[in-house]
Amino acid sequence: MPELLQAIQAGGNVALVAIAFAIYRIEMKLVRLETKVQMHLEHEED
Repeated sequence: MPELLQAIQAGGNVALVAIAFAIYRIEMKLVRLETKVQMHLEHEED
């Protein structure tokens, strides 16, 4: 029985890491997009 619990915990950890990584990637895309928009707006003001 403890083996089953360990397997479930390990699976949960893998899922959490995958979710965290996905969120991190989305954040990076948003930051890049924000930077592009900011640069574009700054050029528009000139």
